[in-house]
Amino acid sequence: MKNKKLLYLLLPLMVVVWGAVFYRVFKGIGGDDDYFDALPAAVKMPVLAKQDSFDLIADYKDPFLGKGPGRSRNTNPAIGEKPLTPTVRQLPKPPPPTLPWPAIGYGGFVNKSGGKNKLAVVTIDGQTSWGKLGEEIQGVTIQEIWKDSVQVSYRKEVKTVLLNGG
Repeated sequence: MKNKKLLYLLLPLMVVVWGAVFYRVFKGIGGDDDYFDALPAAVKMPVLAKQDSFDLIADYKDPFLGKGPGRSRNTNPAIGEKPLTPTVRQLPKPPPPTLPWPAIGYGGFVNKSGGKNKLAVVTIDGQTSWGKLGEEIQGVTIQEIWKDSVQVSYRKEVKTVLLNGG
């Protein structure tokens, strides 16, 4: 019975305490707009916003690139420095158009036993022909001949063509 009396006493006290807590929280969230309206007109002062001005001096080391201090891009002409003027970059000229290479295939080479002259089997635009080192066939010059490839030049460009099927 003693516990029941204590419960009847503490329960209303708990409701009052939590009610006060919630009242203060919700009043704080709602704001105090009514407070400023209650002040007399003589106490109210207009709020003047003063424009803040400053110069940025970025003379520290770049943390990413590791470069030393540099000049700020936004200089102040009032100090006596000239403002940076934008520069116009010229685009590089495109390279002259190159003519496409003909279709070149390499079929291997023939060599006499003990001979130093090799004959390469070269296919240019579907036409198969034999050529030796330094010979020009349809504008394509044979530069080097190896077992698995041939080096050819066409209009001052050099390419290596691998053996067909290998």
